[in-house]
Amino acid sequence: MKILFALCLIPLALFSYSRSTYCFDGKKLNFSEKEWKKRLTAEEFSVMRGGKEEAPDTGKFVNYTKEGLYECAACDLVLFNSKAKIAPEDGYATFTHPICPANVDHGNRFHRWSNAKFVTCARCGAKLGTIHYEPDAHYRIFSISLEFSPDGRPGAADVELGGLR
Repeated sequence: MKILFALCLIPLALFSYSRSTYCFDGKKLNFSEKEWKKRLTAEEFSVMRGGKEEAPDTGKFVNYTKEGLYECAACDLVLFNSKAKIAPEDGYATFTHPICPANVDHGNRFHRWSNAKFVTCARCGAKLGTIHYEPDAHYRIFSISLEFSPDGRPGAADVELGGLR
């Protein structure tokens, strides 16, 4: 009986470890606007740091189905696992939940045409997209705010400058 109980705990321990491995450590990146303009393309900057939004059905990850990790395009913080990706809503990559709740900030700012809130990267503050609460909570994320790591190694998508652009 003890062996059976111990075997039941192994998957729980593995899940807990892998989830905490990707959780934000609390060390924020505070670059100046000038520094962000050097690190990001003009289009990335206009969406992630400015007031622009990605047009629906234009993002590279809207219908993307490969398995791996989605990271912040500005700082490589792991945000979502492909296992949490669902059918796209309104033309944006859609996820049920982040890989770790601490990695995505839910601000106070509401989207101008809905009851959705804008969400940002917890490490660098990049605008990612929105969270919608009805009928079920789901995240609609701008593809331009994401990088994809197919092998599941954080930072594998962009290793320049020690994992940062």
